[in-house]
Amino acid sequence: MDVSNLKFMFRHIHPKGSVEPEHTHPHRELIYYIRGEGKVVIAGKEYSYRGGSYAYIPVGVPHIEKHDTQTEVLFFVFELDNDFITLREGVFHDDGGELLPLFEELQREIVQKRKYYDYAANGLIQRIVIQISRRQFPETDESVLRE
Repeated sequence: MDVSNLKFMFRHIHPKGSVEPEHTHPHRELIYYIRGEGKVVIAGKEYSYRGGSYAYIPVGVPHIEKHDTQTEVLFFVFELDNDFITLREGVFHDDGGELLPLFEELQREIVQKRKYYDYAANGLIQRIVIQISRRQFPETDESVLRE
């Protein structure tokens, strides 16, 4: 079985002062900063991150990470079948802490490889992307009523 939407996923601890040099991916990337502080440069724009932040990097966009403190991340690179779902690039904060459990559940599915894990992983990717999109583009009562 192949997880068609997930290209790779890692949990990693970056040492204090380390830098991930500029690079790109041929797919989308989501990074969850579990703990630590630093900067991310996405398409030439610098953002600060701290524990509980996440970054979205679109296909082919150059990015650099600079870790001011020891930083633990959970990130994955993926394809998205539903291109109608829009995400803004940049760094955002997971105010309610709702995304980390989904990232961790995705990691468990990949590591444990239980029956139908590929379907579960793809469903989790969709849930994460939808939740982020809803936060970035909230519906108002007015916009819902116009439809």
